[in-house]
Amino acid sequence: MIKTTLIFSDAHIEANENLDRFRVLGDFIIKNKPDNIVQMGDFLTFDSISHFDLRKPLKQEGRRIKEELTTARAAYTIIQDAIQYVCYRDRCHKKKVYNPRRVWIEGNHEERAETFVQYHPQLEGLFDYKQAFNPMNDGWEIVPYREYADVEGILMTHAPMNGMNKPVGGRHSLKNNIRNHNASLCYGHSHAFGVESDGFFGSDSRNVAVNCGCFFDIKESIPAYAQGSALVSNWWAGIVLLKHWGDDGDFDVESISLERLMRGDW
Repeated sequence: MIKTTLIFSDAHIEANENLDRFRVLGDFIIKNKPDNIVQMGDFLTFDSISHFDLRKPLKQEGRRIKEELTTARAAYTIIQDAIQYVCYRDRCHKKKVYNPRRVWIEGNHEERAETFVQYHPQLEGLFDYKQAFNPMNDGWEIVPYREYADVEGILMTHAPMNGMNKPVGGRHSLKNNIRNHNASLCYGHSHAFGVESDGFFGSDSRNVAVNCGCFFDIKESIPAYAQGSALVSNWWAGIVLLKHWGDDGDFDVESISLERLMRGDW
């Protein structure tokens, strides 16, 4: 029996933005009922509290954390409502009730809130996206930034770290990441999409690394922190669907571009 894992990474929600991509993502969940759903980190951008801009009032002008959290809560609610709708439909038709495994990975942009509190300790305990919505209350497993979840034998993290505890980057990051792990790996962070496999000498086993792109319209909206960067040309927007078909953790990778997703061509 083939099981499926839906991955969307680096949504980078900003205040008051259009959330149509989440409505279509909800439709995808309703139609396909993935066995696992993984939010790969950087769900919010948190531009309003970026420590890079703390001393740049012109950049901070007009940014409000409340508006960012309100928009993010609306996007999260769309996803959660889609899952609940499938549960309700199954229950009405006396079918096995849909109950996917839900994994909520935090990224470096979620860590911005913790960094901000370090500059403003009087806000400790009050300043967190979980004050606006808490996925754990709806059955999501929370995975802190730099940590891993094991989903169907595949390691999931926002960004693999190097020996300096910094995200592994560069042209050969896929190759380096797969060689630094003893299992297949999926991650986000770089906004690029790629798949790399590597075998073991004298063995039939192969590990696979998947860089899962991002989930916002890169043609219409480049986050402020990335404007002017040459790396933007390597970005890919969409979702990733893993199809687990083997007893030894074998899986296939299907990439569905955001443009294709929005057309409903899936």
